[in-house]
Amino acid sequence: MTVYGFGPFTLDVPERRLTRGKVRLSVAGKPFEILRLLVEAGGRLVPRETFSAELWPRVTVEDRNLTVHVSTLRKALSDGSDSPYIETVARVGYRISVPVELLASTTASTAIARTARFLASDIDCSSGCSRRSRTTQTATQGLLPPIS
Repeated sequence: MTVYGFGPFTLDVPERRLTRGKVRLSVAGKPFEILRLLVEAGGRLVPRETFSAELWPRVTVEDRNLTVHVSTLRKALSDGSDSPYIETVARVGYRISVPVELLASTTASTAIARTARFLASDIDCSSGCSRRSRTTQTATQGLLPPIS
């Protein structure tokens, strides 16, 4: 799980969720991926070529496609203030213009270990394991580090 905070926003990447305070904002598809790239860059410039490579791999698209999706994203982020959250560097790329904070980060192995602990906590094999329990044990056996 990777969650970022910037300005009044929270971006939960795995859940593909953007919120302003407690209000969920509708951002999907390419605008969401653009925001993800900008936030992951943490204020560093993201070149137009990076967007093209990430959003449209093996496809040639016009620069206008990126411009339209950035415009859609800006509208979603708009809060009525004069302070834009996305800065344009003419003919070069874009950057997020407010500080970005990593709020939560969980690696895949940590998430798998947590899931295995949860599943294992429900297994009682003292009087024999059910088929589901044996399947769960087999599925997790040898794939995870020892649970402490």
